[in-house]
Amino acid sequence: MANVKRSILGTVAEMVIHIEPYPKGFEVYGHDKMGRKVVFARRAAFEPIVEDGARVAQCLADFAKKPVTLRVQSDATQEFFPEKASGS
Repeated sequence: MANVKRSILGTVAEMVIHIEPYPKGFEVYGHDKMGRKVVFARRAAFEPIVEDGARVAQCLADFAKKPVTLRVQSDATQEFFPEKASGS
């Protein structure tokens, strides 16, 4: 699983996480305020990258407290919503 740091999540401007192929496999990325690509993870196999993408999307939703869309190869989309913190 990809480790997601809060400092990197803070640079993501749009609430869309993409999973796309790249020359050596697949990558999970978003875009910052300047439109530059922020890569979270790269993997050779497709199945592990989907899990990484879901984890990044959920972490970003929790961090930004906004819904996040996960786009898999620009076709399938899935929404992730912030989880409520369980407290007393």
